[in-house]
Amino acid sequence: MSKLYIDLETVLKEKNVSKNKLCINCSMQRTQLNKYCRNEMSRVDLSSVGRLCEYLDCTPNELLKMKKED
Repeated sequence: MSKLYIDLETVLKEKNVSKNKLCINCSMQRTQLNKYCRNEMSRVDLSSVGRLCEYLDCTPNELLKMKKED
């Protein structure tokens, strides 16, 4: 079985963007962003993913990944 996760930490490091800067520019609360970074959310808000992709100049495929679970 596979699990969908958000690889936001990797993209932030690649783009050299801080979480604070991302929160401000994407109108996100820090708690929401931290949940995305730790993959502790139960639902993904598509408008948030859109804002993240637009600001980080990436595609949803760069953020959303599949991981096989044993």
